[in-house]
Amino acid sequence: MKCTMALARILLPLLFLGTLLLAAERKGSGGPRAIEVLFFGDDGHHRPLDQYAIFKEVAGNRSIHLTYEKRMDALTPENLAKYDALLVFANHQDITPQQLAAVKGFVDGGGGFIPVHCGSACFKKTDGYIDLVGGQIEGHETGVFTAQVVKPEHPAMKGYKPFETWDETYRHHRLSDDITVLQKRGDEPWTWVRQQGKGRVFYTAHGHDERCWKQEGFHDLLERGIRWAVGENVTLLDLPELKYEVPMLPARYETKLPVPKIQSPLSPVESMKRAQVPAGFELSLFAAEPDIENPIAIAWDHRDRLWVVEALDYPNDLQTPGNDRLKICEDTNGDGKADKFTVFADQLSISTSAVCVTNGAIVTSGSQVLLLKDTNGDDRADQRTVLLDGFKTYDTHAGVSNLRQGFDGWIYGTVGYAGFDGTVGGKQVKFDTGVFRFLPNGSQLEFLGKTTNNTWGLGFTESFDVLGSTANRQPSWQVIGDNGPVLKADKGTRIFPTTLDVQGSDGWDPPVELQGNGRIRAKARHYTAAAGHGIYTARRFPSEGWNKVAFVCEPTGHLVSIGQLRTENADYFADFDGNNLYASSDAWSAPVAAETGPDGAVWIADWYKIIVQHNRPGAPFEQTKVERGKGAAYVTPLRDKRMGRIYRVFPTGSAEPGAVASDLVAGLSDPSLVRRLHAQRRIVEESRKDLISGLKAAAKGEYGIHALHALAGLDYFAPNHIDGILLLAEILALPSPVHRRTALLLWPSEQACAFDPLEETGPFVIREWLLLASRMPSDEALGRKLRDWHRSQQHLRRGVVLDRCFAAAAARHSTGFLLASLENPPDPSVLKERIYPAAIRAFAESRSPQVLALLANDESPLAKALKEAIAAKAITKKHAPPADQLARGEGVYARTCAACHQSNGTGVDTAFPPLDGSKIATDDPANAIRIILHGLTGPVEIPGKPAVNSLMPPVAGLTDEDVADVLSYVRHSWSNDAAPVTPDEAAKVRAATKDRQAPWTMKELH
Repeated sequence: MKCTMALARILLPLLFLGTLLLAAERKGSGGPRAIEVLFFGDDGHHRPLDQYAIFKEVAGNRSIHLTYEKRMDALTPENLAKYDALLVFANHQDITPQQLAAVKGFVDGGGGFIPVHCGSACFKKTDGYIDLVGGQIEGHETGVFTAQVVKPEHPAMKGYKPFETWDETYRHHRLSDDITVLQKRGDEPWTWVRQQGKGRVFYTAHGHDERCWKQEGFHDLLERGIRWAVGENVTLLDLPELKYEVPMLPARYETKLPVPKIQSPLSPVESMKRAQVPAGFELSLFAAEPDIENPIAIAWDHRDRLWVVEALDYPNDLQTPGNDRLKICEDTNGDGKADKFTVFADQLSISTSAVCVTNGAIVTSGSQVLLLKDTNGDDRADQRTVLLDGFKTYDTHAGVSNLRQGFDGWIYGTVGYAGFDGTVGGKQVKFDTGVFRFLPNGSQLEFLGKTTNNTWGLGFTESFDVLGSTANRQPSWQVIGDNGPVLKADKGTRIFPTTLDVQGSDGWDPPVELQGNGRIRAKARHYTAAAGHGIYTARRFPSEGWNKVAFVCEPTGHLVSIGQLRTENADYFADFDGNNLYASSDAWSAPVAAETGPDGAVWIADWYKIIVQHNRPGAPFEQTKVERGKGAAYVTPLRDKRMGRIYRVFPTGSAEPGAVASDLVAGLSDPSLVRRLHAQRRIVEESRKDLISGLKAAAKGEYGIHALHALAGLDYFAPNHIDGILLLAEILALPSPVHRRTALLLWPSEQACAFDPLEETGPFVIREWLLLASRMPSDEALGRKLRDWHRSQQHLRRGVVLDRCFAAAAARHSTGFLLASLENPPDPSVLKERIYPAAIRAFAESRSPQVLALLANDESPLAKALKEAIAAKAITKKHAPPADQLARGEGVYARTCAACHQSNGTGVDTAFPPLDGSKIATDDPANAIRIILHGLTGPVEIPGKPAVNSLMPPVAGLTDEDVADVLSYVRHSWSNDAAPVTPDEAAKVRAATKDRQAPWTMKELH
């Protein structure tokens, strides 16, 4: 301890000076603003993130911006200088001399310090920290009490009213002589303040758990402490007043609850005052109404001009021609605000997305994807070509979205459960709920991976990893590449709003509650309308954010969250740990898109609507019976369509970028991914084979991935092109994993590849090699090598992604893989894993004569599994409902059930129970009819899967025929085989239960 303190005495003066300079710079930025507070927690038993979330919801209305942190290495002078105060609610025990010096220097230099509760138990053996707090916890019991004010005249306590709470009854020791006690619990000092250099310290022992943190009195105490600790360093921003009123609703609406009040809208300038962006960043308005309205999607062309999709017909006005528009917004004088607006195309219908191409854009419109071209240079589309037709529109929030240019020259997109069913390139294509890609000429369409529910997010890293989000409780997922389901990547699905006025709802918790003042709030704090999955792919933000943060919008929570991206092997994970890129306490603010722009800022499209929900049980103003429109959304006059805002977020004082490079090859090295992709696209679209020499040289540079994809677009890597193969071989020898994986991605599958994964350390490179192997022609020798690697190199299979890619490769080369396995039988335990079942299924399809020949006299577990696979036949069903009834039932199912239970009946783990193999669906039909008519609540036990504890609402608006049709379809689909249901059966149950108001429980139905 003596050595530690001695070192601290040496370091303190140096670090203190640096902190003073940084603090002076921070506090010198004049003008009224909110207080920036770093809330420092940990992963301990006090659950700081939970308590932070509680206080954050009220702090947004009090001009206090909270940022969460738990990493000790965040305690640096540079980082602390971004904030006005440091709040510590944690139980960390070790702090380095440098970190202590940074904290002490921050406070000495004028920063506020607010240790709360266990903040006095942090760093117990560090004298300098204890002195800073002014005391330390010695022990405690628990109890219900009210701490009494003993210094009512102190500025922090004037007018304060104490509150009663359960809490730990702290006893303190090592109290400093210079503390001023403001509150006592009996004779025990409970809340105190002290001066530290130019800074102030405010401590309270309150706050063990949510029983205290949810108290309004505690919120008042913390606010007082923060404001006092910051003192005169900040001129507080006066937030615009929020006005509330009860809306007028049509008489046809039947409600059993009071109609909740809603907030009135704010002007863009006033709304921005209620927004929080990260400390050290600023929010800038680029465009707003009346110049833009209902901005649902944004994109940029190769001239850095912003293109905005204005969705005026969403959600229910399906019509041809429509009222939606694609608009170009330009800043012609360089002041950061759009001043020129040009309608490039109008008469679009339920348009959700656009991607810019040469002289135009590819845009969604109703069931179609259109190519819009300007042939005469006036920035107005005069040519329309239908590229794809088949996206369903019966539910407009389940349709197509998120078009964006892929590195590989394809256009990527997402779709919800409405799905696609159409003819592409002379072939029938059908899919739903997931990720797809198509060629820009519309000649090919491929489905890449299935998601769990409505999908409104997509994004690429600079290495061309494909990530995205779905609306409900899956804000981050990863496309693996094996055409299987996407990989759930999110670790935690919570949102952290800055207001209580959150209108999201989901089926995991009672969705809403009415406040005593007539206002409404959602109880749940999870993603229910996740939109967008933009990844930071420029260089204007600090380097720790490059390709490592995703921006996911939650319009019902009025925020754009930050997901911290990380990888384990080839698996992506996103941690949503409390912070947002943007969050507003204006209930109208509804961000729906957040994308990294060509200027390196993140641009946010704010839908700015009080009603964002399409349809959710219990959502505001949808209580008992409402009218559904053509888009399957509830009809309400509150779906305002007059407003919308576009914001930019960027580090304060950061420089705007230079002009777009006129040289296309040079443009492939621009710091902005937007610009690089446009340069790459133009090289291919213009067939610039004269640039091949320059592209070959650029391929080995930092951003060589774009030169390689441009060469691929120019057919330089055709299977018979020796120079192209030689270049890829050279790229495979480079030290950069991004280059090596790109070479494998572009390697012709018809061409042998001398790649040895035993010499490869990059998991994403191994993934690309396995995917390449899965595309190559079946080869016995490669199958045998895969078997050898399976036995000796388990690191090839670490994580879900590599395991699934290995399974795809083993299935492709199943003959060699199984021959080697039969000759040297594996441990029976692996037969239940992913790889062997994949190879066995492939064998059951191919019935390889070589493998069959070895099975005759083999009784090993593997041989038995192979024989069983051969013997397996399609299920012979006993029941045969009429084909027309099944067709009608499939339509009802798609409209009412597929969003939750999925089109294949698998449901979603922990959220929606499966219907495939469900006894409740296939046993007595009366129970299934009861659930459709009145809903189901409470836990549902599912053999072999996590239990589901959610609320299924009644399926409103179905006739007896509809009920019979959909149940007959469910009872006959997938592996189910049960007798069809008749309309008479549905009518009988309806009559018998007509007075029931509450959902059923499983206990009642058994």
